[in-house]
Amino acid sequence: MKRILVIVLAAIAVFSSCKKKTVVIGPESGKEVEFRAAVEDYSTTKATESAFEAGDCVRIIAGYPINKTTVGTISGDKIIPEEPVRWREKQTEPTTFAAVYQWESVVPAAESISYDLLSGGIHQFRRHDTFMVAASTVSPDQPASLVFKHPFSKINIVIDNQSQFAVSEVWVKGAVMDAKLDLMEKELILGSVKKDFQPVPVGEPKQTKNEPVEPEWDHYAAVIMPQTTTLTIKVVTLWGKEYNFVQDKDFTFKPGTAYETNLHIDPIVADPVTMDFTVVPWADGGTLDYEAVDE
Repeated sequence: MKRILVIVLAAIAVFSSCKKKTVVIGPESGKEVEFRAAVEDYSTTKATESAFEAGDCVRIIAGYPINKTTVGTISGDKIIPEEPVRWREKQTEPTTFAAVYQWESVVPAAESISYDLLSGGIHQFRRHDTFMVAASTVSPDQPASLVFKHPFSKINIVIDNQSQFAVSEVWVKGAVMDAKLDLMEKELILGSVKKDFQPVPVGEPKQTKNEPVEPEWDHYAAVIMPQTTTLTIKVVTLWGKEYNFVQDKDFTFKPGTAYETNLHIDPIVADPVTMDFTVVPWADGGTLDYEAVDE
């Protein structure tokens, strides 16, 4: 009987010993990721931190192995996520973080964005003008510094109208206006179809002596995909007369860079007229090191 009791007690001791060694696997917490925000500053773009206002929101995308998306609020030079993003415990490999500014009205939470600048057939210039993205690959337990940059190009069109009639329409031809933007791979893949579109008038209209006597814009703008192409700009007056301006060779429109061309409308000059683009300051956004890749 004593022997049986000893065996039972020994079995209980072994069971208790095994129970103490049981490892409970719970959710990984890790250290919270710290996000810092800035806007790239280039002399040709005049990009500054003032591009952000307190309370502006960005969409944050954390790559593998974190695999999480959330919304962050700009607060000075920091981004405060609505939901904490954490480095995984025992994580050794780096993670790529991406962020999209104006996420709510422009793009969904995604690593790749199919983007059409003529969504609905209308060029919503003011929304595209402030659209910025950032991507940063950092090691575990390091802060993610997200430098926001503008992924597209901008063109300004200044018109000196010396004709008798006011300008009624302006058209831009020869540009691809859609692309797939891969934030994690930092790659922009252009679409294949060129589309005609109307740039938007910017600034204040001017009272002119042209017929009929009414306000007329002399400054138009548009955001286009970065690409190498030859553009044509068509200006139409209220009388129906068309004036065409063309680039004489392929030109590379770089990301985050603004260009301007001055068009002189003279009824005497033969059509078409050669035009050139020069780099000018861009109110918001900076250059982006993405390279456009033809599909």
